[in-house]
Amino acid sequence: MAIRTCEDCGTQLEDTAINFPVYKKRVQKCLGCVVTLRRQAADAKREKQARRMGRLETAAVDTLLTASRKGGTNIPHSAELLEQLMVCFGGVNGFSQLLLKNYFDAPAGSGQRTKIMEMITKLVTVNADQGGSKKPLALWSEDELENELDIRIRQAVGMPVLTLEVVSETAAVDPGNV
Repeated sequence: MAIRTCEDCGTQLEDTAINFPVYKKRVQKCLGCVVTLRRQAADAKREKQARRMGRLETAAVDTLLTASRKGGTNIPHSAELLEQLMVCFGGVNGFSQLLLKNYFDAPAGSGQRTKIMEMITKLVTVNADQGGSKKPLALWSEDELENELDIRIRQAVGMPVLTLEVVSETAAVDPGNV
């Protein structure tokens, strides 16, 4: 068999397809050099993605801080703040993708994964506590709107909140209740 010399490292190996795989339409690099070049290319791609994510995060924080510094009526409330955050990170989809990327980039069982899960749990809990899991206001019936308004007025003036129980028609005409 013929001997070939790698043009990168200078190693002399038998001229076979295993020792000198085709790399970018050239066959002058040995397998070790090809593997090294592919690893370097993958590392460069990961670094490029990390820089892109860093720029995205920096731009999002800068946009949020700029919006928050305006003061007066432009100071965002919690819902507006969350909405602005979502816009800065590319909407709900962009934010969730970034969150998932960070979650899966972290080692399994790591503190970072635990913190991400805690953050998601807190977001869901706060959203539910603030009524995010309730039926949208546009879909409420007149009775539901009046009941909610009554509850809020009573809370505002410090009166006890009375909840009305709906009595079924059969219970209303039961002779034992008369």
